[in-house]
Amino acid sequence: MRALPVATALLVVIALAGCGPTPAPAPSEAPDPSPTETAQAPAPTDLPEDILLRVTATATGVAGNELDLDLRVHRALSWDDDTESGVLMTSGCEGALDASVYEANLWSFAVVDVVATGSWTGDSIRLLPVADDVVSLASIGFLSEDDDVDPATPHCQRDRTFATADDGTLVLGLAGDSDAAGAAGNFTRWANSRYGFIAPQGVTLSDCEFTVTEAGAELNGGAEWWGEVVAADECSTGATAP
Repeated sequence: MRALPVATALLVVIALAGCGPTPAPAPSEAPDPSPTETAQAPAPTDLPEDILLRVTATATGVAGNELDLDLRVHRALSWDDDTESGVLMTSGCEGALDASVYEANLWSFAVVDVVATGSWTGDSIRLLPVADDVVSLASIGFLSEDDDVDPATPHCQRDRTFATADDGTLVLGLAGDSDAAGAAGNFTRWANSRYGFIAPQGVTLSDCEFTVTEAGAELNGGAEWWGEVVAADECSTGATAP
């Protein structure tokens, strides 16, 4: 089993601050068409075989300082194959979610690695996907919860941001997505989200690039419902493009 890139035994068991008890999430109602072929076959890459998507960009602050941004989405794994992510998700929700929920709702976990290299004195950059795109989020490393929300918002349903150079890991909880009988997603529901970065006022994004790997294309990456946003304040690709 692949270890989380920045996780340690201590980080995994540290609660990320709790969210109140919630009913067991039902599998997503989003449509999950069968994997589709993209218009053009993805070019070969030197990325690891389990990487589905890579997003890179450069963030430039008011003072001219820069961050090189690198986001990589790993292939989702069934809840019982990726127990480390399950432990992190459970701790992030202080027990409102646990293995019984993941099993009953046929969850998978998709791991997203984020690395920011350089020096930074700017405001927080928002990370995509946002919490509304998935059932639940958990994170470790330099990723912070968005506190500019209703205090009643569960911590595992808050967006993530970062405001420094470092690395971290975001875990997406995807219901109805395992390879068990009755799971409609079969590891394709990662493609129902958007991936990338949104800059705050005063920060400019440039050099925005997307790479959907062959493995990603086989699991609906770059499908017909995907689109790209390349702008000074956003670098993103995925479902439901504006």
